[in-house]
Amino acid sequence: IFEKQTFCKVVVVDDDNDGLSSMADNLGEAEFTIGQAISKKTLELELVHRRWGPKGTVQVSASHTTTTKELVTLQFEGAHLDKKDTFGKSDPFFEIYRVTGGHDALVKRSEVVYNNLNPRWRQMEMTSSQLCGCDDSAIIKIKVFDYDEASAPDLIGECTTTLKEMKKQKKEIVQWDLIHPKKQGRKKNYKNSGVLKILQCVSVKTFSFLDYVSSGLQLNCMVAFDFTASNGHPNTPASLHHLNAQGYQGDGNCCVRAVYQRDAGDYEGI
Repeated sequence: IFEKQTFCKVVVVDDDNDGLSSMADNLGEAEFTIGQAISKKTLELELVHRRWGPKGTVQVSASHTTTTKELVTLQFEGAHLDKKDTFGKSDPFFEIYRVTGGHDALVKRSEVVYNNLNPRWRQMEMTSSQLCGCDDSAIIKIKVFDYDEASAPDLIGECTTTLKEMKKQKKEIVQWDLIHPKKQGRKKNYKNSGVLKILQCVSVKTFSFLDYVSSGLQLNCMVAFDFTASNGHPNTPASLHHLNAQGYQGDGNCCVRAVYQRDAGDYEGI
């Protein structure tokens, strides 16, 4: 939204109860930029008919929404994981999945901790949007695997949780049994294939640039010109900085003016 000036058009038509067909009557149009809409709670625009001129007004309201309001830092450790390697222990790593519509979407994969049944993995960061769609109660699945260089990884066990549950880590011990579905179905006295414990769950609120300017951040615009010989003398029409009495501006001046009008002109009043 801040990289370029984005134009929008509102077209008001008379539907005549037959859908928005090419025969619908055009009652008027209005154009505006995203910046203009955001800078005012309500933007009132004049509707103009291409043939008949002004035809009333239309009001546009814009609101800013974001799905990345929190940055989440997680750290896990495993305990008493199943031994998967014939001549060693296990080389465990884990994957975090966001469960949406019955499907598992991979969010993050940890590093491998070699030859260890009680691994402690490094911290990892992700947004709450990536992790759970900004829904603290959304189901999150964690799968722990044994890494094999020559073949596909072997599942050690899996568990499900939520961000809301993981946040309890600050006040209490939060851990889950890692369950291997096939082993659970085969063994009568099966308990788990190890335990996964959360060591850290820190959620920090983040803000976008628009959050800052909407909250009253004041910005000052400063422009500097580099009058090097390669740009040409300002009195020469071919110069990037040429400006004459008739109002002609070189490419450099036009560029600066366009950027200012986009960033300062559109968002004036925020």
